[in-house]
Amino acid sequence: AQYLARCRADYAADAGPAGLATPPLLTGKDLRQAGLPPGPLYGHLLARVEDEQLEGRLRTRTEALNLALRLAREAGASPPP
Repeated sequence: AQYLARCRADYAADAGPAGLATPPLLTGKDLRQAGLPPGPLYGHLLARVEDEQLEGRLRTRTEALNLALRLAREAGASPPP
Protein backbone atom coordinates (compact mmCIF):
# COMPACT_ATOMS: atom_id res chain seq x y z
CA ALA A 1 0.00 0.00 0.00
CA GLN A 2 2.85 2.38 0.80
CA TYR A 3 4.50 1.50 -2.49
CA LEU A 4 1.36 2.39 -4.45
CA ALA A 5 0.95 5.62 -2.51
CA ARG A 6 4.54 6.53 -3.39
CA CYS A 7 3.93 5.62 -7.03
CA ARG A 8 0.83 7.82 -7.11
CA ALA A 9 2.76 10.71 -5.59
CA ASP A 10 5.66 10.23 -8.00
CA TYR A 11 3.26 9.93 -10.92
CA ALA A 12 1.43 13.10 -9.93
CA ALA A 13 4.72 14.96 -9.56
CA ASP A 14 6.11 13.74 -12.89
CA ALA A 15 5.09 16.13 -15.62
CA GLY A 16 6.38 13.75 -18.30
CA PRO A 17 8.40 14.59 -21.39
CA ALA A 18 5.91 17.14 -22.73
CA GLY A 19 5.56 18.88 -19.38
CA LEU A 20 1.99 17.65 -18.94
CA ALA A 21 0.84 15.09 -16.41
CA THR A 22 -1.19 12.23 -17.85
CA PRO A 23 -4.84 12.79 -16.98
CA PRO A 24 -6.81 10.03 -15.28
CA LEU A 25 -8.79 7.80 -17.60
CA LEU A 26 -11.84 7.89 -15.34
CA THR A 27 -13.43 10.35 -12.92
CA GLY A 28 -16.29 10.31 -10.46
CA LYS A 29 -18.36 12.09 -13.09
CA ASP A 30 -17.83 9.12 -15.43
CA LEU A 31 -19.03 6.74 -12.71
CA ARG A 32 -22.15 8.86 -12.11
CA GLN A 33 -22.87 8.98 -15.84
CA ALA A 34 -22.56 5.17 -15.92
CA GLY A 35 -25.34 5.03 -13.33
CA LEU A 36 -23.35 4.13 -10.21
CA PRO A 37 -24.73 5.89 -7.14
CA PRO A 38 -22.17 8.19 -5.49
CA GLY A 39 -20.59 6.83 -2.34
CA PRO A 40 -17.43 5.55 -0.68
CA LEU A 41 -17.00 2.90 -3.37
CA TYR A 42 -15.99 5.63 -5.84
CA GLY A 43 -12.66 6.14 -4.08
CA HIS A 44 -11.85 2.44 -4.24
CA LEU A 45 -12.86 2.14 -7.89
CA LEU A 46 -10.93 5.22 -8.97
CA ALA A 47 -7.83 4.14 -7.04
CA ARG A 48 -7.89 0.69 -8.65
CA VAL A 49 -8.35 2.20 -12.12
CA GLU A 50 -5.50 4.61 -11.46
CA ASP A 51 -3.25 1.75 -10.30
CA GLU A 52 -4.00 -0.22 -13.45
CA GLN A 53 -3.41 2.87 -15.59
CA LEU A 54 -0.05 3.52 -13.91
CA GLU A 55 0.94 -0.10 -14.47
CA GLY A 56 0.09 0.28 -18.17
CA ARG A 57 -2.72 -2.29 -18.11
CA LEU A 58 -5.39 0.29 -19.01
CA ARG A 59 -4.97 2.61 -21.92
CA THR A 60 -8.47 3.81 -22.79
CA ARG A 61 -11.47 5.28 -21.00
CA THR A 62 -13.55 2.31 -22.16
CA GLU A 63 -11.13 -0.17 -20.58
CA ALA A 64 -11.13 1.89 -17.38
CA LEU A 65 -14.93 2.07 -17.24
CA ASN A 66 -15.29 -1.65 -17.91
CA LEU A 67 -12.92 -2.42 -15.03
CA ALA A 68 -14.71 -0.03 -12.67
CA LEU A 69 -18.12 -1.49 -13.51
CA ARG A 70 -16.84 -5.05 -13.05
CA LEU A 71 -15.35 -4.14 -9.67
CA ALA A 72 -18.59 -2.41 -8.67
CA ARG A 73 -20.60 -5.52 -9.57
CA GLU A 74 -18.20 -7.68 -7.55
CA ALA A 75 -18.72 -5.31 -4.59
CA GLY A 76 -22.49 -5.65 -4.92
CA ALA A 77 -23.10 -2.27 -6.53
CA SER A 78 -24.15 -1.88 -10.11
CA PRO A 79 -25.80 0.70 -12.30
CA PRO A 80 -29.57 0.46 -12.76
CA PRO A 81 -30.65 -1.69 -15.73
